[in-house]
Amino acid sequence: MLEAPGKGRFWKEVMEYQAWYRGTNTYAYRPELHSNRTDYPSKSQSQTLSCTFSATMMFSIVFMASNLLCGTYAHPSSLAEPVITRNNARSSNAAAVNDVLVVTNPNWAGVYIESPPAGQNFQTVFAQFTVPTPSKTANGAAGSAAIWVGIDGVTAGTPLLQTGIDIGVSASGVTSFSAWYEWLPGPSFKFNELDIHAGDVIIASVEMINSTTGTVGIENISTGNESAIVLSAPSPQSTLTGLNAEWIVEDFESAGGVLVPFANFTPVTFKTGAFTNRGVSVDPSTSGTTVNIQQNGTVLTSVSVQTDTITVKHT
Repeated sequence: MLEAPGKGRFWKEVMEYQAWYRGTNTYAYRPELHSNRTDYPSKSQSQTLSCTFSATMMFSIVFMASNLLCGTYAHPSSLAEPVITRNNARSSNAAAVNDVLVVTNPNWAGVYIESPPAGQNFQTVFAQFTVPTPSKTANGAAGSAAIWVGIDGVTAGTPLLQTGIDIGVSASGVTSFSAWYEWLPGPSFKFNELDIHAGDVIIASVEMINSTTGTVGIENISTGNESAIVLSAPSPQSTLTGLNAEWIVEDFESAGGVLVPFANFTPVTFKTGAFTNRGVSVDPSTSGTTVNIQQNGTVLTSVSVQTDTITVKHT
């Protein structure tokens, strides 16, 4: 199981939070830790923050600052620039398959888990991976792909809380990268302040706080930058159940509902983590279904799974 993988300021905050949880129930504002953040309350706004946490929260090891759980993160307008909408771009075919370990699908490659241990739900799903280098499609055209982690969206139905990155390459060979988050069936939004490049080591995390509230976050370990935000369900029909967990490379849909040309890319290896609301770690190599992208009769990906590790290759 992937443990707290970073040693930078963000992960120090996470560890500080865990120490806080095990000690007092007051989180002291630490300006020396938050000097370059605009989404924390100012010292004049609050010397301390207090809120009640369930005992299971201490098991989540990513994006767990008390600010997130108390809801003090706003939804800043700087984060709200829409990117390509991935509505209806999830694996509806895969959702109908419940009794096999390997399936194909038009736009998902990776692993999904269809159910947590009995009587539990997924609370935190995350992965560390190295940003791949995209290249043009087999016929030399521009292409794109998305790499993400998520909760729900398979057997749990339409709602899907997810965050990740898009990679792309133009017809002239220029590459592009962006980080985003989304609560389907709502639109996706960029983490505008995050710069991402091929070779960067990324941690992406989603957390279900309750059925209508979740957190998403991305840390670029290579640069030391990160962004996280609290989200509310986009509609009453978008509540989460925590029944599914995913680690996916996706050929996502454009706003017009057509799959974008699927870029080639160097292999993506997810170092995975998934915790339930009882703090139980779930390994996708023993609990998950492997899915490969197949389009027009051709399988475009090869997925291999080992303990807490998923590798997706473009064939």
